[in-house]
Amino acid sequence: MSLLASVRQINAARTAEVASVLAPEASRPSVLDRMRPVTPSKPSEAERIFRLPKWSMDEYTSLDLTEKYKKPNGTMSLRNIQSIALHWIEETKGGFLPLAVGSGKTLISLLASRAVGAKRPFLLVPAPMVVPLLREVERLKPHWDIDMNLTIFPYSQLSLAKNTDVFERVRPDLIIADESHLLRNPTASRVKRFLRYFQSYPDTKFVCMSGTMTSKSLRDYAHLAELALRENTPVPREAAELLAWANCLDANADPRWQDWTLFAWFHDVRGIGGTEDMRQAARAVFRERLTSTPGVVATREGSVACSLVFQQQDVTVPEVVTEALDDLRRTWTRPDGEEILTAIDLWRHGLEMSAGFYYRWAWPGGVVDWEWMNARSAWRRQVREILQHNIAGLDSPLLVWRGVNDGHITDVEVQEAFRAWNAVRERPKPPVETVWLSDYLVKGAVAWAKNHPKGLVWYEHQAVGQALKKAGLETYFAGETPPDDGRGMALSIRSHGTGLNLQKSSENLVLTWPSSGKTCEQLIGRTHRYGQAADEVSMDYFAPTDEVVRAVEASRSDARYIEETQGSPQKLNYGTWL
Repeated sequence: MSLLASVRQINAARTAEVASVLAPEASRPSVLDRMRPVTPSKPSEAERIFRLPKWSMDEYTSLDLTEKYKKPNGTMSLRNIQSIALHWIEETKGGFLPLAVGSGKTLISLLASRAVGAKRPFLLVPAPMVVPLLREVERLKPHWDIDMNLTIFPYSQLSLAKNTDVFERVRPDLIIADESHLLRNPTASRVKRFLRYFQSYPDTKFVCMSGTMTSKSLRDYAHLAELALRENTPVPREAAELLAWANCLDANADPRWQDWTLFAWFHDVRGIGGTEDMRQAARAVFRERLTSTPGVVATREGSVACSLVFQQQDVTVPEVVTEALDDLRRTWTRPDGEEILTAIDLWRHGLEMSAGFYYRWAWPGGVVDWEWMNARSAWRRQVREILQHNIAGLDSPLLVWRGVNDGHITDVEVQEAFRAWNAVRERPKPPVETVWLSDYLVKGAVAWAKNHPKGLVWYEHQAVGQALKKAGLETYFAGETPPDDGRGMALSIRSHGTGLNLQKSSENLVLTWPSSGKTCEQLIGRTHRYGQAADEVSMDYFAPTDEVVRAVEASRSDARYIEETQGSPQKLNYGTWL
């Protein structure tokens, strides 16, 4: 029997098992259902959302709440967008604030507890922001009526076992989430703890804010909008409608006709054109509804006066890198023989090689366990072949494993590879080491840094950061707080690309461009932000291979989605690309 025939021989039990997992998704109530009273004549979600009141930013252009929140001897003033945000936090006792990076979210988060009269406010921030935020509190407290009872807590600590009950210990009556996109995944342990607290204490108020509230989907923030605005959220709370709306609005989604008919503004966009034309129109009407909802405050224009320029820098890719990438794409195998399972892994390894290196096993004493290596490689090859058929119920390595283990996949070669790998898979995995194909990208960064002595070099991979440090650049890694004095240095995108105020610098070089529009928006916002004194912020970047070019294109697609659905201007969209 052929492999494909064997794969398709999944029996009714397997189909029923998969269906049992998927079916509840369409009817499952939201995670906050226990907080909502059940009424016998509850209107549909579309009706509820249509009935929500509206407000206009134009009505509040002269609003200034500075005198209400500043100390008697304070000399600072609130920006208009900060006053508007605090006004709606007061009115709705919560807030959903998709505010552009650099629009002043820090001061809003520090004053939110005064706006709602909270007694035990709790502020969640990314770990790299804690030290800079404490410095900012010291700078601002002579001017503003900041609640010094505020608990500042990093998201990363929320995931630790010792902090399972941190909310219960503090018992906050207001939770403020800065960079709240870090709460987008309801299955993550920190988000489960966060949601459990609201289910136990439903009167807790919530303010969430982020310059990148979503990366790709309406479902990234549906639960956050509901927590902040409760029954006045402009996002569907029922799973079936939420899924349909997401299919119509999301980047790269594939809406069915049934989804369009569940979308509240279906009649407004029907017949406009093809799917993409309808999607763009749908995003426009949803954005208008979202941003005009009381309690939702979104920036309408860039908050930084200086210009923003993106420019690709020339760099010559050596032949050894080009050949290694060609082999990787053709064989789905790393130079050390490691089989690659998924397209995402292929692309990830391609980005590493684009930077000039790859990882390989570093066997202790140089003694290779060939039985382990060969069995692992053979099994991964079979899994990859099955995944390429894209069959429901067998579209992940884990599901393939279960299919073979349960006897639903009976192909002889697959079974033999499974048995061989199963016999040795518990052996300890060897450590990995970095193998450099070429340091061309590192040399390019060093040359750029010499011409931009106050410039920031942004790296993605730890191996590249170590190479930059070895080459003489002042380099900062995870857990290290860089200075904000305008000096030139190399920084980690993952560790330092969020939360830091680095506006004393205006020149940047990105070595490996992130594929996420959300990540890019945060990264650019470290220097292109309020307080930047330069006339122009430059974001230079290398794009030496197809993998990096695709990452640039993907990030710009994300940025268009975010702006078209939430209205917050994205730097990738309004910057100048040379």
